[in-house]
Amino acid sequence: MTAAELLVRLWARGIELFADGEALRYRAPARVMTERMKAAITVAKAELLELVLAQTLAEYGLRQCSQCGHIQCGHHFETLGDICDVCRGVPEQAELFDAQEDS
Repeated sequence: MTAAELLVRLWARGIELFADGEALRYRAPARVMTERMKAAITVAKAELLELVLAQTLAEYGLRQCSQCGHIQCGHHFETLGDICDVCRGVPEQAELFDAQEDS
């Protein structure tokens, strides 16, 4: 079973996965999550984290830069591919990003 298939099966049972940094957490109705499901999640953790992150970004209209991993509004990527303003060298965005990191 692929990670995407596992995710669909979990959703069908009312189990919601979410990323917490590098950890993968879940919310589930009482007595629904089995040890077998937990083991399958552990095996597919990396792929599930990618799927959950992609879903979360899409819900908020965000995209992740393919070069640096920065997250930006999706409209910045519409014509320029998957590279953020900072990697493209857009000065005002780079300065704003640097200022946010310093605080």
